[in-house]
Amino acid sequence: MKGSNIKGGSIRSLRSLSEVEVSGVKVNTTGKLTSFFAALIVFSFLQSPVRSQDLEPGWKHWMFLNIDIPVTKKFSLSAEQQFSMNPGPYRLNMFTHSSNQGFAITKNFELLAGYNVAIFPNGNEGRLAFHRIQTGFEARQEIFGISCKHKVRVQYFIPTVRKYTARVVYQFRVNWKNKFLPMKGTPYMSHNLYYYIGGKPLLYYDEEGAVMAFQSPTDLHRYRMTLGCNFKPAKNVNVSLFYNCQWEFNTNLFPNRGLNVTRPGEPGALLPFNNYWNYGAYVNLTLPTPGKKKKKKGDS
Repeated sequence: MKGSNIKGGSIRSLRSLSEVEVSGVKVNTTGKLTSFFAALIVFSFLQSPVRSQDLEPGWKHWMFLNIDIPVTKKFSLSAEQQFSMNPGPYRLNMFTHSSNQGFAITKNFELLAGYNVAIFPNGNEGRLAFHRIQTGFEARQEIFGISCKHKVRVQYFIPTVRKYTARVVYQFRVNWKNKFLPMKGTPYMSHNLYYYIGGKPLLYYDEEGAVMAFQSPTDLHRYRMTLGCNFKPAKNVNVSLFYNCQWEFNTNLFPNRGLNVTRPGEPGALLPFNNYWNYGAYVNLTLPTPGKKKKKKGDS
């Protein structure tokens, strides 16, 4: 095919794209196409892998402040602030802002949704911000008289972090009620499993150095355990003291999906495991439900 024909065909194609006839009226689509491609470029930029959300290995100190805002008997809002510090030297390494919503379907089943932004100091370059939207549910039950809670959340990140674009988090929590600890103290333990989806594709090699695959490390990759005790110093105030530890790992359930892989001839690992331990406190303030009146003495 001759170059002149290609050029002419391209011009005719552009003209046909720029004008579309709808019900006898010509509509200029050039502006709409420009807007579409501009939005696509911006979205692609947001999705490009940036730095990982990994915190530095070692000990951390976490502090949470949460305010629960009941709107109705079934619908509630909450606002949460988290600070993460390295104890030696003592310095801030992350803080987050969160807003969450809950809608109770039954007494023991609730739908969840939320938004979170995590901000990491980045030296002279300012700050890195990662946005997260999530949805899920929470189910409560009693097993042999012990209060248990199941929580499933699907989380999507903008921009994409190196290890995942989205993740599914499953939490199993157990609370032990007792009459021995002060301020209605209730010990608890929770287990969290994280399934990573997407992320930055990696090159995987065999023992001889040949490339076997180029794909994202989608797999089960993280476990976090928390031990703590919740106290109620005032009617609408709860304070939880906790310790937790996190490990990342490879399951080898699927071929060439691992983190912490190495490249032949180069030192260090790509996407190394992020393991750390932390202790801290969680302070929760619950506002009174609107329209709910206190029951006076003598009322039937």
